[in-house]
Amino acid sequence: MSNGSAWQGNVKARLYERVRERGYDSLTAFKERADKAGDALLATPPPPGWRPLGPDDELLRTHLPDEEV
Repeated sequence: MSNGSAWQGNVKARLYERVRERGYDSLTAFKERADKAGDALLATPPPPGWRPLGPDDELLRTHLPDEEV
């Protein structure tokens, strides 16, 4: 559990900074892009049994059940 330190300091400035680092001009632009990505996944979900195998998927794999299950 967090001790709440993430909410200390200038949260708004940190949020805007992270959004700009990802190439977006505003929070609205980031939200619209996230909505489009979610809509695309709902429209064409991955096939059954699909597992993330790319090098950027390590965190996602930690949230999935083990292969044996």
